[in-house]
Amino acid sequence: MDVFKITASDTYLTRLPEFVAREMGYFKDVDLEVQSHCPAPWNKVLADIESGEYQAAADGIWLPSLYKHRAGDYYAFAKGASHFPMTVVARQAMPEFTWKDLEGRIVLIPGSNEAGTRMYTLGCARDVGADVGAIKYVPNFYSPMLYECFAGGWGDFIVLRTDLARTMQAEGKGHIVFDFAADGGSVPWLVYYATKRFLDASAELAGRFTPPCPGATPGCKTMAATTAAPSWKNTGPTCPGNLPWNWWISTDAPACGRERWRSANPNWRAGRASCGRPIWWTLPSPTATS
Repeated sequence: MDVFKITASDTYLTRLPEFVAREMGYFKDVDLEVQSHCPAPWNKVLADIESGEYQAAADGIWLPSLYKHRAGDYYAFAKGASHFPMTVVARQAMPEFTWKDLEGRIVLIPGSNEAGTRMYTLGCARDVGADVGAIKYVPNFYSPMLYECFAGGWGDFIVLRTDLARTMQAEGKGHIVFDFAADGGSVPWLVYYATKRFLDASAELAGRFTPPCPGATPGCKTMAATTAAPSWKNTGPTCPGNLPWNWWISTDAPACGRERWRSANPNWRAGRASCGRPIWWTLPSPTATS
């Protein structure tokens, strides 16, 4: 069995198809053992794949786009998420929320370890005509820190991960007014990318990794519909963060229903920002393994 090692910036829900595929034995079906880790700091993922010890990095589409022909050529060959897994939370319920409501307001946007959240949030606001220059956004802090500050009275809006936003709403400290996964459009939010050197030499190996992840999507939906099933309640160390599977699935069940992992047009604004430079690698059809 071949080993396929992934270095990732996070273990968040956007990688759920990968986790499900591993748990349900889909990788073993193609004679592959998938291993992963999250380095600290996260940008060591680049050193990991450059060293050859790891075959792929799991991260946002923005990094290959930014680096292309500038600091290094990395190619996305698989996509794990088609939607931005965040929400906008306000202090009051706002059934008629529009992006112009952010103008002149303090908006807390986490981004201590990535730029994508700020880029996509402000891009959505700009796309519908909001004056981004009038939004007083606060970046560069961890989500838990901004969560505590918002709960303590700082800011008018906050952009939060789905799980944190639901917790805040349940605690009566905020109201979800916009769900990017539902209404923010398609975006290849999480991609698996590698060096050209690896893909030139081992495209068949990458090709075997790719089909099980889309294949895990039906598994995600099945699990979302049966979150009370005892077999999924605890799976030990294979469950990210040692959290029970039913927590992961129930937290992201609505996104499963909205087909977070379906195919999406890769020409997202971060891709367009790369001035048309290709960042996608076409893999050969996987071959059967014995």
